[in-house]
Amino acid sequence: TLVKDTHLAPKGYAPVAAPLFSISVANWNNGASLGACLESVFSQRRDLFEFTGIDNGSKDGSEKLLRERLDAERKSGHPHRLELITYSANQGFGAAHNAAIAHSTGEIALVLDADARLSPGFLEKLAQGVRRYPQAAMYAVKIYLGDSGERLENVGLTFCADGQNRGAAHGELDRGRFEEPREVFCPSGAAGLYRREWLAK
Repeated sequence: TLVKDTHLAPKGYAPVAAPLFSISVANWNNGASLGACLESVFSQRRDLFEFTGIDNGSKDGSEKLLRERLDAERKSGHPHRLELITYSANQGFGAAHNAAIAHSTGEIALVLDADARLSPGFLEKLAQGVRRYPQAAMYAVKIYLGDSGERLENVGLTFCADGQNRGAAHGELDRGRFEEPREVFCPSGAAGLYRREWLAK
């Protein structure tokens, strides 16, 4: 069962142009990490993004946390669309994010795990990157293991000779080797960016 709850801008707020980013977070019993994830998202520059939260039938009370945070952001005057999609049963990661993207208006879809946390100024740096490389259909980012910001989980995925994809630079200490843009096979599902125009093809 799908229940869609669109949180509109406050009464009297004039419509604005679509934001650059449409962020979606899929939650399934992620109460332990969801609060930190949402805090990192809503600490970004608010004019850059709209947001869709998807709850996959959580039983740990985390759907309530998600709903309350969106209510608070709506009341504070978030300038773009805030939406909550809830399912009675787990639809899986891909289906949840596909539902969010289908209703999005931003140029770039940013798909996040519920345990991901964005660094301060993350969206502003990404905005520079996607505008610099408008020909790219997907964008990968640095993902770190734990909270140290030193050891990499991956910098995107690589396609290997055995037909599997694996995290590029997994476990490597970040010593500046990935400061300049480079091509990768695709982004990680933990935090990946996709041009909505490309997804629609």
